[in-house]
Amino acid sequence: MTEPTVVTADTLDDLHLPHDLEREAREVLARGERVDLYEGRWGDVRVTTLVVDGVRAGQASNATAQWGDWDEVSQTVRLDSGDVVDLDGDTVSDSAVA
Repeated sequence: MTEPTVVTADTLDDLHLPHDLEREAREVLARGERVDLYEGRWGDVRVTTLVVDGVRAGQASNATAQWGDWDEVSQTVRLDSGDVVDLDGDTVSDSAVA
């Protein structure tokens, strides 16, 4: 199981997150909620997963994040589109199947 990096207001600038995730992290941290960061790879592309209070997660491999529900046990995100992706951005289940 991959361990997350706990994001704080002091460490946020050093993480170089995609814009959508950085903006959300700033808002969430300002509300006093917990933010965890997981990093994966999809080929040569960095995949960043930001988990908010262990419930919602945003995943980005470019500037735009996709959001969904976080599953801590399987370390997957059920995107709002219905697809389920792992920390590397690979689809492990899609809305047509799930």
